[in-house]
Amino acid sequence: MDKSNFCSDLFLENVIKINHGKEKISSLFSKSQKVVQPRTKSSHHANLVTAAEGQEDLYGTVTDQRNLPMSMRYRKYTDHPSKVWVGPSKIHCQGLFAIEPYSQGDIVIEYVGEIIGNEEADRREIYYEKSGMSDCYLFRLSSDEIIDATYKGNAARFLNHSCDANCKAKIEVISGQKHILIFANRDISKGEELTY
Repeated sequence: MDKSNFCSDLFLENVIKINHGKEKISSLFSKSQKVVQPRTKSSHHANLVTAAEGQEDLYGTVTDQRNLPMSMRYRKYTDHPSKVWVGPSKIHCQGLFAIEPYSQGDIVIEYVGEIIGNEEADRREIYYEKSGMSDCYLFRLSSDEIIDATYKGNAARFLNHSCDANCKAKIEVISGQKHILIFANRDISKGEELTY
């Protein structure tokens, strides 16, 4: 079979998974062969590839990112992380604020840090209290895994809790790994404090 003319749905799915819709795939073929591109305007997969890049699809419309599979949305977020800043909060000490507006369902930020077990989390919580730390940045990932963002985390640890939260935390499994993603509960304006 001539691989340069192979254009099945299975192949295009692999192009999307491996390629993230950005560059030619050298792992599927030798460097001398070309990657097959979608040939018809009715190709759903071509629309997914362009939507993942935030471009117009084959029909000239921009596809809503929230309709994409979670793995593609996550890749889009990691390629272009959200713009947030940490500043004084009316709720508690420091807070996280939006530099750009968000639509309901958008990924705002990922809660990252060191993954530890229950016993280590208990030990650290006691240590942090004895050290005089006023805040503890432990977030449960599963029944036996906790993310400690105290020293190895990102700005997500400054999200404050609110009864009228504009964000929600959700654990998503992407490529076999659990991630704590913070999503917009509603449309969020530039400058608004982010809460969950």
